[in-house]
Amino acid sequence: MLRAKLVRVVALVMLLASMSFALGCERSVEDVEKWRNAKGGMDKMVTWAKSSEEPMPVRKRALRVLIEQDEILKLQPLFDGMKDSPEKEALVSEAVVVIDEMWKKQDFPKMSDELKEKGGQVKVSGDSKAVIAKDAAYYMQPFAKGEDQKKLETILADWLAEDHKLRSQLGRTTLTQVLPRAGQKGFDGMMKWFAEQKEPAALADAIREHADDKTKERFAKVIVEKANKEHPNISKQFQVVILKTEDPVILPYLERAIKDPESDGLLADACTDAYIKIQGPKATALLNELVKTRKDLMRSVAFTRLIELRGTAGVTQAVNSLPLEAEGYATEGKYTFEKDSAYLCNVIKSELEKKDIKDIKPTIERMLSNKRWPSQVLAMRCIEQNKWADLKPKVEEFKEDKTVVPGWGEEETTVGDIAEEIAGKL
Repeated sequence: MLRAKLVRVVALVMLLASMSFALGCERSVEDVEKWRNAKGGMDKMVTWAKSSEEPMPVRKRALRVLIEQDEILKLQPLFDGMKDSPEKEALVSEAVVVIDEMWKKQDFPKMSDELKEKGGQVKVSGDSKAVIAKDAAYYMQPFAKGEDQKKLETILADWLAEDHKLRSQLGRTTLTQVLPRAGQKGFDGMMKWFAEQKEPAALADAIREHADDKTKERFAKVIVEKANKEHPNISKQFQVVILKTEDPVILPYLERAIKDPESDGLLADACTDAYIKIQGPKATALLNELVKTRKDLMRSVAFTRLIELRGTAGVTQAVNSLPLEAEGYATEGKYTFEKDSAYLCNVIKSELEKKDIKDIKPTIERMLSNKRWPSQVLAMRCIEQNKWADLKPKVEEFKEDKTVVPGWGEEETTVGDIAEEIAGKL
């Protein structure tokens, strides 16, 4: 019996010693700090932060060290590897606390008159606590919930609010990266930056990619304001942004660019296509106006678009829009009615063929019987180009017409003169 008691006492002593050893070896916050600047210390921080066997104060301190030491690239894989649990939420909340503390330092450069003179260029360093906090907020935002997520979004939105040229140089994450995690307020800052940019295509794509419909509509208004401010000196990149804007809000600027003779020709042409894409058949009113009033390339562009939209009915609309007054035509240069007529006949033929109308002769005959002289002259030019000799008698019926056709030949030329010349060639 004495032996049995002795065995029990020894076992109890060993158990107590074991417990004492275990308690004595439990990792402490102070132990974590000892590894902050040690070789391999950051790997240990990751291990301790994700280990459920470590006390929560140790895990939180290890996470704090990772953020403070700018080891933020380790945050995403660290939290991706954790299952959802109260412990994970506690660690995320701790990260938000640390990030918020560092963000409040606001220890990054601010745009000044001196910096503006240098083009906003700064010597980039990794010493700013607030910049590290901004980057950490970006990586932690997908893991945060509720108020924690709102706090991180507010930090990111504040980062996007101003000094964009300067801030685009600071930290690991770009402004366009930050945007989709900055909440709705973040778009306000990015739109402000967009309005200041000369080459804004990438920024516009980022805003459109992540914005909801309401924000896209607001953005369209910003594009219109910028376009009106810079018109007619629209950069090639900004032209692309304008043409990608399919919201009806853009229509007034498209119409301005189309109507303004000072607009770049290619832009005006492309804006016409964009206008038609948004307006559909309702675009014919503007196209009719262009055919009637323009004396340059835009007359031919609008003439073509009318046929593209409405086929043979578009031909009728187009020729009826050609003005009767002599002052409605250029009398010299590349876009006289004489020079345009050959091109327009080719347009009628090619555009109707695209609509599977192979025989265009009936359309041309209707143009010839039209009471308006521009339609008659254009029809005769088409008859000449297609060498329809059977229509010669109808052309000859106009030989006595004394209506003067402006900008046709070097001297005053009448409809009768043109009819006689063309009839002689058939």
